[in-house]
Amino acid sequence: MATKRSREKRTAQTVSAKKRATEHQSGFERTSINVPEGAELFSIKKAGTYRIDIIPYTAGKGNPYADEGSLHFERTYFCHPRIGPEGNTYLCPQKVFGKACPICEHRQELAKDPDSDEDLIKSLYPKERQLWNVIDLSDRDKGIQIWDMSFHLFGKLLDTKVKGADEGDPHEFFADLEKGSTLKLVAEEKKFAGNVFYNVADIEFKPRKEAYDEDILEKSFPLDDLLKEFPYKELKAVYLQTDADKEEEDEDEEETPKKTKTKVRDEHKDEDEEEEEEEDEDEEEEDEEEEKPAPKKKTKKKEPVADDFGIEVGDSVSYKTIACTVLKISGDGTSLTLEDDDGEIIPAIGPDEVEKEEKKKPTKKGKTKPKKGEDEDEIPFDDEEDEEDEEDEEEDEDEEEDEEEEPAPKKKKPVKKPVKK
Repeated sequence: MATKRSREKRTAQTVSAKKRATEHQSGFERTSINVPEGAELFSIKKAGTYRIDIIPYTAGKGNPYADEGSLHFERTYFCHPRIGPEGNTYLCPQKVFGKACPICEHRQELAKDPDSDEDLIKSLYPKERQLWNVIDLSDRDKGIQIWDMSFHLFGKLLDTKVKGADEGDPHEFFADLEKGSTLKLVAEEKKFAGNVFYNVADIEFKPRKEAYDEDILEKSFPLDDLLKEFPYKELKAVYLQTDADKEEEDEDEEETPKKTKTKVRDEHKDEDEEEEEEEDEDEEEEDEEEEKPAPKKKTKKKEPVADDFGIEVGDSVSYKTIACTVLKISGDGTSLTLEDDDGEIIPAIGPDEVEKEEKKKPTKKGKTKPKKGEDEDEIPFDDEEDEEDEEDEEEDEDEEEDEEEEPAPKKKKPVKKPVKK
């Protein structure tokens, strides 16, 4: 017969079936967020209508859209999906924590190479996602659930609805405990690359049948604290599939990740990540404009820097015959961010790839002399001043001619006086 101590030991060693079911329900590896024990994960599993209430939470540090300690309703973050042999999702340290990201660094290097695979470069851009505290009105017994959703499949439409609302509409404070709204979502089935996923095609704001008590805030999850950060070396090792403990002396001899390694797909990953691959180039340009240049590591071979060419922010340069202005220079001076005359942003350009335009010295009107071989018609001049100069020259010439025509006065011979004898 088992003793009390042996029963307690066996109970402690028992694997939680609920934990396994919760993790399996998530649909992707928990490499991006830390799901609290016992928390349920909300997801849209089929086309149809869903009614949810979004519950606010107390914002923590680092939230890009809320001050610490204030009530907020979502947590925006950026991630790199399909990384490593298992195709897991990892947060982008640069976009989320303001730290160096080995994946973004490699993407910037690939962008400089005209022979790089454009699909590979596109796949390495950080993807925007959001975390929400929601209550599914069709399954209230689950309480508050965590919803991890692509911004482009839900949040983007929600922002459009809020910005386009008329004065007096309940859209702005849909997450308020007392005056908030129930969101009626219409989900549609989509297919991409042989995968099926669901996006929110329409949102309606409905009055809530009853208000929530403030005590519910104690049950909402601190979304800012759920984000999982990986150290630079560990993330780099996963991305490059190398040993994290092995330090490489020469960065030039590092193994370059192959396309197949970054494209490995996990069979349980979120379907909504497929939608992010369909985003057009405008979305990528927005990411380029917002992102900060990642710090470069020193290598044995010295790269050209902006100071070598006398390039500064605000200078006019020429890049592939395109006139541009220097908007930013990376901290180490090896990367430029340019803007052309149409306002298009051109990131990650080496100082040696542009030609600085020399500033021309201003010339006086009407006094510019054409250079040798230069067309005189193209030289700027002042017509009035030129005509006045010509008139003055003609007057001077006339005066000189008059002076030449006047005979010089003859000298008078001295008259000799008679001498008295």
